[in-house]
Amino acid sequence: MILIPQEFHEHSQASHSDQGSVAPLILGLFAILMSAVYTVSDISAVYIDRRDLISETEAALYKASEELDELTYYSSGPRSSVPLDCGAAERRFRKDLPTNIDIRDFLCDGRELIAQVDREIELPFQVRAISITRFTNRIRAGVRTDYLR
Repeated sequence: MILIPQEFHEHSQASHSDQGSVAPLILGLFAILMSAVYTVSDISAVYIDRRDLISETEAALYKASEELDELTYYSSGPRSSVPLDCGAAERRFRKDLPTNIDIRDFLCDGRELIAQVDREIELPFQVRAISITRFTNRIRAGVRTDYLR
C-alpha cells in the first residue's frame, strides 16, 4: 500500500478547483487587445485619408492658381502678386479635384484662392453598437500668387 501525504492531497484538490478561472481573464484581455487594434486602425485610416485630402486639394489649388487674368496682368504690369482669373481658377479647381471630394466653399479675391473641402470615408472597423461607421475629414487650404522679382 502506498501512503500519500495529506499535504499533497490537499494541494491537488485546491489546484483542481482553480481550473477554468484563467479562461475569462484571457478572453477579457483578448477583447481589450482587439478593441485597441481596431481603434488604432480606424484612427490611422482617418489620418491617412486626411493627409491624402490635403495633398489632393493643394495640388488642385496650385493648378488653379495658374489661371492668369491676362488683361489685368498686361495692362497694369506685375505688382506684389499675380492677378488671377477667378472664374477660370474655380473651373480648373473643380476639374482637377477628385470626384469623391465635396467642395464646401471656394473663395477667390483675384490674388488668393481658398477652398474648404471634405470627404467622407468608411472606417475599416465599424462600431455598430455606438453607430460609428463613417468619418468626415474637413480641411481648409489656400494659395497666394506672390510675384517675386
